[in-house]
Amino acid sequence: MAAATLVKATQELRIEGQKPIFAQFEGAANALDNSGVQDIFTLNVEGLSRIAIKLTVATNALAAFVIQASFDGLDATFNTIKSTAGEFTSPTGVLIDSSGNLTAQAVGTGWFVLDVAGFKVVKLQANSSGASSTLAISGGGV
Repeated sequence: MAAATLVKATQELRIEGQKPIFAQFEGAANALDNSGVQDIFTLNVEGLSRIAIKLTVATNALAAFVIQASFDGLDATFNTIKSTAGEFTSPTGVLIDSSGNLTAQAVGTGWFVLDVAGFKVVKLQANSSGASSTLAISGGGV
């Protein structure tokens, strides 16, 4: 259904001669269906250490939500970082915190905070519980 969208920082604040200290992410709503997990957003996180992302779900709740990461860029292998209800309700490892079970996120908003040090790209995947839904993201990173 929806193709992966590379979401670049819409704003970067810099200290002269240093890495970006803040990046803001905004992604237009992507359509979802219930035919299986789909690539929704791809975030360039190179140079960042932590991101906080807000998910806005419309029409139908999510039936799946997956966070994947690549250490080598867009054309490299993506590794699944988090994908089960328990991983979101009891965050550990690189998932610092979340608003709850994002794999069944109801219509409305949810969020997560992820340690991305060492990752180049983070990919978000999702599936709708109904025939159609939309998912938008916003957030930032340092």
